[in-house]
Amino acid sequence: MSDTSRLNATYDRIVCALAGLCLSAETRIKSAPGDELVIRLPVENLRAAVAVLVNQLGVTHLTTITGEDLTPELTLKYHFWQERGFTLEVELPGEAPVVATIVDLVPGAALYEREVYGMFGIAVEGHPDLQPLLLPDGWEGPPPLRKEGDRD
Repeated sequence: MSDTSRLNATYDRIVCALAGLCLSAETRIKSAPGDELVIRLPVENLRAAVAVLVNQLGVTHLTTITGEDLTPELTLKYHFWQERGFTLEVELPGEAPVVATIVDLVPGAALYEREVYGMFGIAVEGHPDLQPLLLPDGWEGPPPLRKEGDRD
C-alpha cells in the first residue's frame, strides 16, 4: 500500500467511525490546506466524537486546541494526529460560550482547555482545574483574544 493510500485510509476510518454516532446535517467535512481533514460538528457532539476517536480508533495525540473569534460566534478547533493531522471543529455562541471538557478522554487537553478559557472566556464544563493558564494573577480585563470593545 502506498503512503498516500495508507493516509487516505486513515481519513476513511475516522469519517466512517464518526458517521454513525455524531455526524448530522449540520456537520461539514472539508479538506484544509495540505489535504488535512476538518470535521465540523455541533458542540453537543464533541465529547461523543472524541470518545469514538479514543476508544475505537486509538487516537490519543491531541496536538492543540485553537480558538478563533468570528464575531458573533467563536470557533474551537481540536487538532489531532493519527498518521496525519485532522481537526474537529465546533462553533460556540459569542455570549456565554460553554464546551464540555475532554480531559477524562484525552488528559493532554487540560492545559489547552485552560488556555482557551483564559484567552477566549470559554467555560469548560467538568474541567478539574479551570483557571487561566497564561494571564497574570488578578487579570480583570476582557479575554485578550476576543474582539470586544475598543482597545488601545
